[in-house]
Amino acid sequence: MLNGSNLELQRVNGRRLWIGSTAEVIPATPPSLAATGLTPGTGYFIYAYMNSGTMTLEASTTAPALNATFGHQVKTGDDTRSLVGWAQPITGPAWVNSEAQRQVASYFNRRDLSLRNNFTANRTTSSSTYVEINTEIRCTFFSWGDDAVVCSLTGTTSINASNGTTGSAVSLDGSSSFGASGDNQVGLGVARIDKAVVVPAPSQGLHYLTLIGRAVDPATATFTGGTAGAENVCTLSANVKG
Repeated sequence: MLNGSNLELQRVNGRRLWIGSTAEVIPATPPSLAATGLTPGTGYFIYAYMNSGTMTLEASTTAPALNATFGHQVKTGDDTRSLVGWAQPITGPAWVNSEAQRQVASYFNRRDLSLRNNFTANRTTSSSTYVEINTEIRCTFFSWGDDAVVCSLTGTTSINASNGTTGSAVSLDGSSSFGASGDNQVGLGVARIDKAVVVPAPSQGLHYLTLIGRAVDPATATFTGGTAGAENVCTLSANVKG
């Protein structure tokens, strides 16, 4: 997990971790790892290993593999390093684990983590097919490939044609969509967006959720932006494991 500016391997429901062929004790003072020297925008698997008797963390781009003898995930080609997490630094470099950027994920003892982002200003589209409205609402997260994502989309939208309608949905990585439907405009009135969808477990890797929408009829649809937490502001929320 992220504690301050460093990753830490903390004890949860026990104090031992299988490394090599031994159940090693995780120290009461957790092993930690800074982002120093790492490349922003690159994903790293985090491994624990024993360095002269001291449990130590390592960031590596080498993917994990199953240890056939003991059944745990290890660094491919090196059974002395056990998988404990994944993280991707941002410019700095620095680790980030915010509501809009869940770019730190534990492999063991995964917690419920919230995702949340919103439009800060009104965003528009004249597309009659679903498109991403604006990238600022994106929520990034890492998936281990075995946990579904529960999402919600709220806010308001309007259109500038009396016989037009808008549509909205949640998209994973801008390619697949969930909960696509019309937003029930009445004439030039404002429509409420209130959707809950489940995204099946994404493949292992970094993903993003975003709001996609459309304007039906030759028209322009407006998706409300503004202060975070305001009832009418288009907001994307989700729950992930990490």
